[in-house]
Amino acid sequence: MKNGSLKATLALAWIFEEGIGYAQDMDEAKWLYMQAENEDPHAAFSLGKIYEEGNDPEGDGTPDFKKAIKYYEKAISMGSKDAEVWLA
Repeated sequence: MKNGSLKATLALAWIFEEGIGYAQDMDEAKWLYMQAENEDPHAAFSLGKIYEEGNDPEGDGTPDFKKAIKYYEKAISMGSKDAEVWLA
């Protein structure tokens, strides 16, 4: 993914996650973050938050802390200070 499309992917994911200008769509937000998770620590961190908050569209609304920690640790390994603080 080129840098411009990475930024666009993350921006669009955030728009769908927050429901800004569009109806909130966690399926779309999660899919977009997953497209960027190997290239951007913010995408991995955002996936962790989706699981921690029980917002996984494929789940039952219950937080999945195991998956959340997996993505937070991935974000940390990519240099995310936010994820590091979040797990502290």
